[in-house]
Amino acid sequence: MSTLFVYRIMTHETLKAWRECMGYTQRRAAESLGVSLVTYQRMERGANFDTGRAMPIDRRTALACGALAAGVGEWVMPPPEASACPAPSC
Repeated sequence: MSTLFVYRIMTHETLKAWRECMGYTQRRAAESLGVSLVTYQRMERGANFDTGRAMPIDRRTALACGALAAGVGEWVMPPPEASACPAPSC
């Protein structure tokens, strides 16, 4: 029996809701996600300022938002002698 994971696409509306829920300014959200302020503003607006073309939220950004909301920091490789790696393939 397999487990099916459903991925819901993050929209510019849900990105803004995430930022507000986190209590972040646009600048802090951009820094936390590792993008420029202008890029973040484009994502939250849902379109590129210059062209007006849609600016989709990629899955990595959506996952990073989820990780930040859950209090998860950047992954750091454990030292070789550590046996507490949660992933079975470490």
